[in-house]
Amino acid sequence: MRTRTAGGSARGWVLQVLLGAACVLGAQAPLAAQGAAQGATQVLRGIVRDVSGSPIAGAQISVDAQPGTAESDSLGRFTVSAPGDRDRVLRVRRIGFLPDSLRIAAGAAAVDLSLVLLRAPQRIRPIIVEAREKEAGPLAGFYRRMATGQGRYFSAAEIERRRFVDMVHLMNSIPGVSMERARTSSSIPRFRGDNVPAEIFLDGVPLGEGGMDLNHFEVTQLAGVEVYRGQATVPPEFALGRTGPTRSGVIAIWTQPIEPRTKKRKPSDPTAVALVREMVAEGRAYTDAQVDSLVSVATEDVLLPVYPESLLVAGTSGLVFAEFVVDARGNAIPETFSVILSTHPAFSAAVRRAVLAQAFIAAQKDGKRVAQLVQQPFEFSPPSGRVPAVLPRPR
Repeated sequence: MRTRTAGGSARGWVLQVLLGAACVLGAQAPLAAQGAAQGATQVLRGIVRDVSGSPIAGAQISVDAQPGTAESDSLGRFTVSAPGDRDRVLRVRRIGFLPDSLRIAAGAAAVDLSLVLLRAPQRIRPIIVEAREKEAGPLAGFYRRMATGQGRYFSAAEIERRRFVDMVHLMNSIPGVSMERARTSSSIPRFRGDNVPAEIFLDGVPLGEGGMDLNHFEVTQLAGVEVYRGQATVPPEFALGRTGPTRSGVIAIWTQPIEPRTKKRKPSDPTAVALVREMVAEGRAYTDAQVDSLVSVATEDVLLPVYPESLLVAGTSGLVFAEFVVDARGNAIPETFSVILSTHPAFSAAVRRAVLAQAFIAAQKDGKRVAQLVQQPFEFSPPSGRVPAVLPRPR
């Protein structure tokens, strides 16, 4: 793992306002009244982005400081209405960005806005996630064995690409493998020429010969499958753990990491963004500028997100800007996790799993451990080189 320090800009953010074919720049530039007569309701629609063009989620939009506000969605979009009888002031705020306001002239029935924000200076360093030649974690052995070509291997990317319906469909795609009917389901694999079912390993643990109904596994749960038809091809790590009296073939199944448990959100519960905003406003969490020492990881190395295999194979770079609160005990609070910017949902999911599994050292203020809001950038870079990741502009 390597980290880099990103340079911040102290300039305020820029608002770019588009109305039809007209383009007006500047935080105080009024929009020309067009269309509807004064007094009609104005509908203000827009997208909030950062300077790279990536949409910003969770930005708070208000008109004339009214308590009822709109919040930009995951694509940065928002819609808010206001009476058009007089000039209004549109305000946009987002923790981690500098606030500003824009005057909207009376009379226009609908106004389309494109708002570009500069990020406020931060003291936290971006985390660079780089694919390495040797994979780490539970699947390290899987990729190492796959390079030898001794067996038949199915990575998560191949399983997705070939659109296997279930494990039976997957196993039937392998020459010399048949599925033995067990009660009402064809789920126990047997290799041609063997007098016993194949021996199953689940995440490295031997389950015995035929001791697992493969239809218990959804293909979406699989991180990898490896199949060895003959004794001569079985790797030592599986031969040492064999439990049966005979030497059948081996099927090793690797499952996707389990998502950290979070409290089920009720419709009345605030969103993660609203909860964070409330905690900061009430002094239950502090920003990085308010603490004496910042949150840090509790180990020498950050628990890096797992590079999504399909994106790694495609050579896709990515960026995730995550927001969460680390409490006084050093744990990320799951209900506060959200993604401000992201170039792909798979990158976002990988970051979430890593953040919620990471142990932190809590921030300190006035000699006491306190909860701190963290806004952490993650950059994913494939081996072919780093390419700046910018989201396409939503339409």
